[in-house]
Amino acid sequence: MSISSVYVTADARDDISRDLPFGGGLEAGGPLFGYLDPERERLVIVKVIANEAPPNDARHVFVEVRRWAHLDRPGHRLAGTAHSHEHFRDGLRATPSEADENGWLEMAEQLAEPIAGLIISPRGERYEGGFPVPDWVAPRIDAWVAHPDGRLAAVPLRVEPRWLGNLRAERENAEMVAMLRGDDAA
Repeated sequence: MSISSVYVTADARDDISRDLPFGGGLEAGGPLFGYLDPERERLVIVKVIANEAPPNDARHVFVEVRRWAHLDRPGHRLAGTAHSHEHFRDGLRATPSEADENGWLEMAEQLAEPIAGLIISPRGERYEGGFPVPDWVAPRIDAWVAHPDGRLAAVPLRVEPRWLGNLRAERENAEMVAMLRGDDAA
């Protein structure tokens, strides 16, 4: 199966904005959870867990996959990693390091499914005390998909608008209430 894009739900985007500690010269990141949508050839990210930056060095990936696997939930699985890069290139796509690429490919091979690699970077600079600092107010997110067969490709990333995320959550809550009541309509 070939995956040609990554879709980040509004809730996962909120996880990135709210929970990941950007700046300070250190990488921030964590595991991604989601599911494959083969009909649309995309990987859907539903949750990002704030963590220290995941070590993408291939020898550490096996440990990380085992550490995060217990966080899988019905309907979604470990689907990749996200981490920040402090540098930016004036609106250009962030470039993964060799360690990023090797780690993503190793994770895809271990999971035997495509995974997403997201790099979050500042959109530009702002000035504090007369000195330029990275601007993390609205970070840029770039996506790659690593396939178990060794392919790695930069892919388009779409982020679900917040209003659509709210509608989806309302529908899911109504379905859950109906199920708990034992309604046949659920």
